[in-house]
Formats: sequence, structure tokens, C-alpha cells
Amino acid sequence: MRLGTFFLPTQFGIPCINVLLLCTLLAVSACASAPYDPLERVEYERINDPLEPTNRAIFSFNTVIQAVIMRPLAIAYDSLPEGVRTAVGNFFTNLAEPRNIANALLQGDPKTAGTSLGRFVTNSSVGLGGLINITGSENHGPRDFGQTIALWSGGTGAHLELPFLGSFSVTAGIGFLVDGLYSIPKIQANRGGHNNLPLLIGINRGMIIYSDNLAAIDEIYRTSPDPYTSFRNIYQQRRRQFVFGGSYDLDNLEID
Repeated sequence: MRLGTFFLPTQFGIPCINVLLLCTLLAVSACASAPYDPLERVEYERINDPLEPTNRAIFSFNTVIQAVIMRPLAIAYDSLPEGVRTAVGNFFTNLAEPRNIANALLQGDPKTAGTSLGRFVTNSSVGLGGLINITGSENHGPRDFGQTIALWSGGTGAHLELPFLGSFSVTAGIGFLVDGLYSIPKIQANRGGHNNLPLLIGINRGMIIYSDNLAAIDEIYRTSPDPYTSFRNIYQQRRRQFVFGGSYDLDNLEID
């Protein structure tokens, strides 16, 4: 289950939005200092939500957007033939490989970078632009710049809810911006003057993620006494496990 960034997990291609988001991230990072005591640090990392009132307001706004826009799109997408959905998922996974390569190298993992490079070349050529996953999922190690920052700094940072974008940590938000600078959609948009290309691709990818998790999302909204806390805890635990390793088992996550 991939909960967290429900909406546009790629760049808008709009500089003023990127600057505003970066300023927000830096401001929260500056005012949210972690304690030094190991036990206090664990509890701080588990919650780490200094902007909770604002985050809750944005979460409520995003909930409306999900109901009005994302849910109908996800249901429509889920009605497509399985082969079509598989090909679309393969395409977006392949688009992320340059990001995986760059961040694996920054994390000192040339083996994973080489594997991602081979996968990208093979699937982009023989796999018809990534629509067919020739290489399979073996040794697939997604990486992003937020993970790179967190590994070097030792923490994922404070929790953030961003309008339309959903849940982030500070490091994930900064990584979101940086990774978008060299994403394939961004490069192609800059070359061809198609500034809406990253936005359209982001909407499609967000719809896929939402569709894949629709049943679980509905269940949390239906059963949780506090959906905001549930989604925040799920996102934070998933993010820490993604950054520092470990399995991601929804049954063992704290969602209340």
C-alpha cells in the first residue's frame, strides 16, 4: 500500500509554486529541531508534526479534492483492462529510473545504479518505451533525493500536508523538488515548450497510486476515529522504512 502522496508525485513545471514549496519546507525544517536523547528522539520522529493545526486544515481540503476529483478518476482507471493498467504502470516506473540511478550513486550504491541503468535502457528500447517490463521486478530499488538527504542527515524531518499533493516529510518534499529538475517529463517539457506535460503526467501517476490503494483508503476513512492521525502515522512509518530499510506491512502499522 502506497499512502502519502496521493495527487501529483512529479513537478508542476511552475517556478513560483516550486519556490513557495521550498520556502515552506525550509521554514518548517528550521523550526523543528529534534531532541538529542535517543528515547525522546524515537518518539519525536514517530510524531514530528509541529504544524499539526495547519496540516489538519490542509488534510481536510485534500479530502474534498480526493472525493470530488481523484476518486472518480481512480474508479474509471480501475475499470480499464488489466493489460492496459499494467502497461501504464510499467511506463511510469520506467520514467523514474533516471531518478533511481542518480540517487543510488549519491547514496554510494553503484550496484543498484548499474542495475537501474540496465533496466532503463532495456525497457526503454526493447520494452517499447517502458510499456513492457522486460527486466522484471527483481532487484528493483526505487530511490529518491529525499531518501538521500534523510540517509545523510539521519532523519526524515517534520510532517507536512501540502495542498493537492498530500503527505510529505520535509526531506521528501525537498527531494520532490530536486528530483523533478531532471525528470524526463521536465526535460522534455523544457525542450518542446510543453509546460503542462509534467502536470498531466503527475495527475495520471497520482490517479494510479490512488486507484491501487482505493479500498484501503476507504477502509481507513470508514473505521478510523481520526483519519488525519491514521494517514499521518502510515505515511511516516512507510517513509522511515523506505529510507532506512525494513519491510512495509500495513497490518503492523500504527494507524490510530
